[in-house]
Amino acid sequence: MELGDHSSDRAERPRVGMALDKLNTDLTELVDLIEAGGLDQFDAAETTASWQRFEAFRNRLPLIDHRMIADAEATDLAGSYDFTNMGRFLTRILQLSAGEAASRVRAAAAVGPRSSMLGEHLEPMLPRLAALQREGSVSAEKVQIVEGHAPTVPYRLGASSGADRRAAADRLCATARSGRSAALCASGCGCG
Repeated sequence: MELGDHSSDRAERPRVGMALDKLNTDLTELVDLIEAGGLDQFDAAETTASWQRFEAFRNRLPLIDHRMIADAEATDLAGSYDFTNMGRFLTRILQLSAGEAASRVRAAAAVGPRSSMLGEHLEPMLPRLAALQREGSVSAEKVQIVEGHAPTVPYRLGASSGADRRAAADRLCATARSGRSAALCASGCGCG
């Protein structure tokens, strides 16, 4: 298979392609409206509310990456293009930095869809964080911070039992939802 070959035998491709076309058209219309002064008619509260709605939309976009990465890993898409791993594949096909590609792969592993070796659907590694991202409440940056430090936070907070570890993870997710990234780092993950 060659890079740029968009052929596919899957039945869902036309629906996904149509949805991407519609999203692109709608986004172009929104950009055109904003650039033409569409915000001029809003007062401060309306501008802020619109900005918050757009941010929630932006926060949900990685959900598409998570599913695409999970599907690509399950079908060894990188291997079909002679790449040794998903990070290198993303670096090449999407022109990402190696760090950004690795971050997306880690985020997909933490909050994206999973399946067992038998094909059974499993919940994400960080299900509460995944739910927050699905509703648009956390940014990709916050997912990256939590994903990078979630395994060690319960121990840094002195959690020893399973219930204590879940409570520590819940605290971290609550901070991710309501706090700034700096507050998230200060909540116990020691990242900054």
